[in-house]
Amino acid sequence: MNSQEISNTLKGLSPAKRIKFLRQQILNKNQQQFCEDGIIRAGTLKSIEIERMKIGPKIAARLCHKFSLEGIICDAALFLEHDNCCELEIDYKKKELIGNSLDSLELMRKKITQLTPIQITHDDFSPFIPKDSVLLIREANPKDISGFKKTLCLIRGDKYSLYYLTLTSDDELYAEYKDKQTVFSLNLFDFCSVYIVEMIYLNNGTQ
Repeated sequence: MNSQEISNTLKGLSPAKRIKFLRQQILNKNQQQFCEDGIIRAGTLKSIEIERMKIGPKIAARLCHKFSLEGIICDAALFLEHDNCCELEIDYKKKELIGNSLDSLELMRKKITQLTPIQITHDDFSPFIPKDSVLLIREANPKDISGFKKTLCLIRGDKYSLYYLTLTSDDELYAEYKDKQTVFSLNLFDFCSVYIVEMIYLNNGTQ
């Protein structure tokens, strides 16, 4: 089916049935497959498709995002208005570009929920990490040391310090950040808390 044929079919369906049609007939996915990336929960989708739950603006926006990742470009009104004109675009190139990366989205989401956010309230780490940026960190343990190779870490002693840590052949930790270099012994973990920086959310005024 081309975009116009799909649009004509959707016009005769309720917003909830439009979702089901696109999921089943165009994407050829069951509810579990459609919800694997966590953008829409399976329970929510099921309730919507049997018209037990009303579709609100937030859910409609999530549906638009989800379908766009699958190569179906549409407006949120498609899922909110019964008399919508149901215009959409099928963009298979976008789907091809995204490829199998969607399979990793849920794993990324789960990982993020396990990290601790730390907001940077000063300019000490600028310009690499501007003030008000957020670091997503996890606490390091001695088992992580062998893998340290320019690993960005937040060290908490009397104050927070940021260093790239590398395990040397002398079983020491070479630390560097901007114009600072130093060497730590491995007993650093005995008197400081060391956190591995997994992700950085930059607040540079462009968001």
